[in-house]
Amino acid sequence: MRPDPAVATVARGSTSDGERRVLDAMDALLAEGTSYTALDIGRITERGGIARTSFYNTFPDKLTVLLTVLRPVVDQLFGVVDRWAGDPAADAAGLRRTTLDVVAVYRDHAHLLGALAEAATYEPRAAAFWQAHMEGVVGTFRRRIEEARRPQSGVDSTDSQAAAMWLAWGTERAIAHHVAAGGDLPDERFADAIADNVWATMTGHRR
Repeated sequence: MRPDPAVATVARGSTSDGERRVLDAMDALLAEGTSYTALDIGRITERGGIARTSFYNTFPDKLTVLLTVLRPVVDQLFGVVDRWAGDPAADAAGLRRTTLDVVAVYRDHAHLLGALAEAATYEPRAAAFWQAHMEGVVGTFRRRIEEARRPQSGVDSTDSQAAAMWLAWGTERAIAHHVAAGGDLPDERFADAIADNVWATMTGHRR
């Protein structure tokens, strides 16, 4: 995907002490329960122990800070999916492990991913950032569907693009809700159910 230009600019050089203070401050404030909307530059700079001028010397706005903090998280999250998708021998058991790994990343970084979801409701850049990554997952599912169903092409006329969109976005929303809502359903059982349904849609049969 094409990176957000402001994030790319910040990430290009080595992170200075001031930059790291800003990134750590946002991470900590969100982890403590502050909503992205309520988080202003003043709170970030106060927590980071830096002046506003120092903030604006590096970051044009707080969204760029959020996207910069998120970059390694997003790389980890979508890297998990890419590794499974890129394995020619990837099977249903691997899909279950991949789903469980994705849930674990969501749990570890729920405050950051939740802030991105919040920002995406009114920040076009945030929405575009996430959608660009998700489109890659849609493409991955589409390829896997077409590969798995090619021998059945005369039997099943499933629209692979529509099915891929449903799988990618439906799974993403289900995982986000599962993590945010809590509840008694263990991650292992949740991942098993999700993987079973994804596999059935991709291949035309259950595990």
